Amino acid sequence: MLQPAFGVIGTKKLTNGINDRETFPLSTLFFKKERDCMFLKLYFARILKDRLKLTIIVFLLFIPIAEVGQLAFEVFVKGYSMPNPDFATFLALYTLRHRLHRLMFWYLPLFLLPVVTEDSLEDKEIGYGNGLTVRIGRSAYLKQKMIGSFLFSFCLITVSLLINMALVYLLFHDGTFERDEMLRQIFAERDLTRITVPYPVATNIIYILITAALAGMIAMVGTSLALTVNSRKVVYALTFLFWFLPVQLSPSLMLVIQPFLFVNWEQIVPTLVSVIFAWGAVIVAVWIMEVRNDRL
Repeated sequence: MLQPAFGVIGTKKLTNGINDRETFPLSTLFFKKERDCMFLKLYFARILKDRLKLTIIVFLLFIPIAEVGQLAFEVFVKGYSMPNPDFATFLALYTLRHRLHRLMFWYLPLFLLPVVTEDSLEDKEIGYGNGLTVRIGRSAYLKQKMIGSFLFSFCLITVSLLINMALVYLLFHDGTFERDEMLRQIFAERDLTRITVPYPVATNIIYILITAALAGMIAMVGTSLALTVNSRKVVYALTFLFWFLPVQLSPSLMLVIQPFLFVNWEQIVPTLVSVIFAWGAVIVAVWIMEVRNDRL
């Protein structure tokens, strides 16, 4: 049975004399910061109480960990050379064919949408979104849904990749083997590697944050579409298309999230800027359209 995003309405008397709801205080309607925090708290709680969403979350956390297990098996069981941990993180594509990386990032929206977008579709199906819009306003409702989807996706991907990075540095701290033996000799010839290779730890962290931000943005795109399109199939298809096309085009979006590549700025900046512009245009267009319709 579908549950409203912000709980069952009930009343109680507060010490200041304001009638309140059990799970969503009416007083927060007058204090935006408190209201926003309550929205996000209940939005996250709704996700974490759903078994299917929890399963997907655990799966996304597990994929980078599984690659660490693969590397550990090759090093400690098969006797392969221990990798330099700086260049063996999940985003660095140390493993051959990097199937787990492809699984996670080629199809990322299909994992994120059931987690962060379904509640918007469910609210629309049961009519709860309309009731909440009347109470707090359409713009506030849209803002909380979009911000919530971005923050949850950003945090999920960040935690997943940071766990991978921590395990890699813990298990292979003595490693010196680098898959590209000429990496440190020729990095000065390339713009990006001139910056990234001398500072591998900082580079790994920055690229994790970039990847998480892109994940958050595509989640916002999906949530935006869910707030204005009535078809679940259309929402999933369009969101996946917005992600997968840049992944497959040349230069690929995957170049943006892979540190230590021998690429120039000209190869990745246009891709990054065009993706941010396209996704941002969708989010802004939905916002303007929905808020304007609400005022008519």
